[in-house]
Amino acid sequence: MIDKNNKTINIFFQDLRTFNSIPYPKNCHFQFIKLFLVIKNFCKMNYHFQAHRQVRKNLLSILQNTSHEDLLLIPDGFNNNMYWNIAHTVATQQLLHYYLSGNPFRIDKYWIETYKKGTLPNLNVQKSEVEDLEFLLTETSKILMKDYDSDFFSDYTPYTTSFGMDLKSIQDAIIFNNMHESLHYGYIMAQKRAILGENGR
Repeated sequence: MIDKNNKTINIFFQDLRTFNSIPYPKNCHFQFIKLFLVIKNFCKMNYHFQAHRQVRKNLLSILQNTSHEDLLLIPDGFNNNMYWNIAHTVATQQLLHYYLSGNPFRIDKYWIETYKKGTLPNLNVQKSEVEDLEFLLTETSKILMKDYDSDFFSDYTPYTTSFGMDLKSIQDAIIFNNMHESLHYGYIMAQKRAILGENGR
């Protein structure tokens, strides 16, 4: 397991090493400004990692506290189900962060091919797959922090999302992905309310 406190320290000192490697005038004022900018960027990204963990916790709670039947049910007015939306967030995160940075996926390609944008919901999901998804929701968020700390995303292919957002760096992709996952969390909550209404619960 990843020690969250050590991870935070590691990210910070990775940024400090970057700071120390940058040539700068022998002037205390310039040194202070550069250090301030490094710390500001660190704090900003740490916030977005925390936000990602929270969104994933919310998705995991839905997955663990919703019946298998309801997870796979497509409510009236929707073209997918809660399970597809949750799995889709994992698949999309891998594409935005790893594919566009030229790196191998951290999960089996099955998840990408089955739940990427444009796929249809699988109505024959086994409970063992749901358990695998529970694991991936937590672990892929942890691995993302570790890979970011290790400068795993040094190259990034610019990409314009269907939402109209231009992603020019891994930082852009991390921030946009949080928005994307939050959007699907909203879809899921709407589907859950629709199912409760359909069943008179």
